[in-house]
Amino acid sequence: MKARHHLKRRARGALSGRAFTLVEVVLALGVASFGLIAMMGLLTVGLKTFHDTMSQTTETEIAQQMANQLQLANYSSISSQGTSTNYGFTQEGLLTNAASAIYFAKVSAPSVFTVPGGSATSTIATNTLTFVISIWSANSPQTTNAISIQIANNGS
Repeated sequence: MKARHHLKRRARGALSGRAFTLVEVVLALGVASFGLIAMMGLLTVGLKTFHDTMSQTTETEIAQQMANQLQLANYSSISSQGTSTNYGFTQEGLLTNAASAIYFAKVSAPSVFTVPGGSATSTIATNTLTFVISIWSANSPQTTNAISIQIANNGS
């Protein structure tokens, strides 16, 4: 009988040594929840940064597309363009109508490129035009990126 009682006591002692107390469980949950809350805060910042980067990438692609079109165009036709032109683009940067556009680009009327110390009638000024491409998103029209581009007369 003494042997049985001794085994029960030993078994109980071994069990109580392996279990967690309520205080330990609450502290562990507090530390884990603090870490999860911090990670959730970082997730929202990361998603906003990702969205801003994607918008900037799309706007850069649109600017490059517009600059390429100007460089490939007939110089005499773009030099006689007297007004600004507006374009609409999709989320992927493809040309579309203004009703379904997410990004907008405005190409300003060309101005004569002058070199510091040069005149408006110099060879460089008469063979080079400056365009300003302004790009903005329908989601944030207050943020407009402007890119200045010089187009040289390619003989056309």
